Amino acid sequence: MSFEEDLLKAQQTMGVSPDAGNAEQELAGFGIEALPANIEMVEACMNSTQVNDPEKPIYELSQQVMAGNADEAELRKMLEEHVPPIKKIVHAEGVTIWDHVKTGLKQIEEMDVDEKKKAFYKIIFLYHDIGKTDAKVREANAEKNSKPVNEKTGQYSVSFVGHADFENMDDGKGDKVREAFAANGFSDEEVETGMWLIAQHMSGGIIDAKSKIANAAKIYNATTPEAYQDLIRVLQVDGGASVHFTVDEGYSNNETKSNIDGEKQLANIETYNEVMAILDKAGDDKTRVKMGNEANAFFKKVNNFDDIDPAAVEALKAKMIKMTEAPVEKPVPPELKKLGGVLRDKTKAVAQVYDKLVAKKGNEKALQGMAMGLLKKQLGLSDEQVAAVLATLE
Repeated sequence: MSFEEDLLKAQQTMGVSPDAGNAEQELAGFGIEALPANIEMVEACMNSTQVNDPEKPIYELSQQVMAGNADEAELRKMLEEHVPPIKKIVHAEGVTIWDHVKTGLKQIEEMDVDEKKKAFYKIIFLYHDIGKTDAKVREANAEKNSKPVNEKTGQYSVSFVGHADFENMDDGKGDKVREAFAANGFSDEEVETGMWLIAQHMSGGIIDAKSKIANAAKIYNATTPEAYQDLIRVLQVDGGASVHFTVDEGYSNNETKSNIDGEKQLANIETYNEVMAILDKAGDDKTRVKMGNEANAFFKKVNNFDDIDPAAVEALKAKMIKMTEAPVEKPVPPELKKLGGVLRDKTKAVAQVYDKLVAKKGNEKALQGMAMGLLKKQLGLSDEQVAAVLATLE
């Protein structure tokens, strides 16, 4: 069977129109196999817009400017003359979801990673915005996207809230993507990682420069170090593939995602985890809470890309370790609470040794010796107070 016959069979199997040659050519350009699922995904991206219909001319002109076939001044003029004027457009790379995906695939081609990893990232990015092509997701966002201009900022952007969550998509869409990953030759572990990365690809605001390191650590600790590194790279590509155009400043990328400093962030997460590991040494819940409060207060001031003072970290560790070595204060048992008026300021001190007295209950000689040595001499209780304590053991 010829390649053309194979392709036609694949198109018929997946319900792809016979004129999917454009999709096949696009895939070939990125070294992605023309599997039925891949062809269908490209077709879906090509047929799904990421802009509001009235604004399509703006994005078409933006594409021409980026390709060097139109003057940037023309685009600025179009934005300024729009009613109301538009100061900034998002996804200026093109009208369709495929324009965004294709922009990212070009970046992945240039990545300095091995070919297997590069192939993995390509399939992730091919499918990462499947939610934007999903009828259920698009319908849920339809009303919001019918009003494209943010009157406060003048920014235009079509929104697809929930597009990274398979539960928001048509039934079976998650299974379909999982099957597509497997069909592209990835292991069960890689398939699950790919699914996780798609679900997490909107996490840029959590692990960007200004976010708190504790939030990034939660994501890191929920996966493997390699998968987290994959997430950073996918977010960087996603940010670089979302081109913005501002009337005053021209073209730029989505800085939140494209400027993630993986090296600095991973070092800070390692420091965070080292400190938090000390909590496991806490002898009781009360001490653990105190130690956690100390650590949280420290890291609340630390952003993802901040330089953390090593001396300050060591001082924090020392303080927390000292907490684990401090004697645990035992609660006042009910029997002693009733003696508050008699024991007064000695109540807490007696509570710390009360279990030792209870252990000698029934051994009158040992109990009397402990009462004299521990209660009277060591804690300074009066005869009245000693008698009151011993009475609780009767």
